[in-house]
Amino acid sequence: MDESRVYGQQHICCKVESCVYNDLRNGRCTLESITVQPNCDCHSGEAADECWCGDYKCKD
Repeated sequence: MDESRVYGQQHICCKVESCVYNDLRNGRCTLESITVQPNCDCHSGEAADECWCGDYKCKD
């Protein structure tokens, strides 16, 4: 098993600059875990169409 994929060893990278949890300096999410939720029931195979971070919060 690839050690980088073992539970508890993940790093959450983030490029969503508008999210309050994004550490812009390091490109990392500051949450310990995230919830990935379905975006639609479209089955397009494209990540942007099918899923999104359920923990996203817009910066004020």
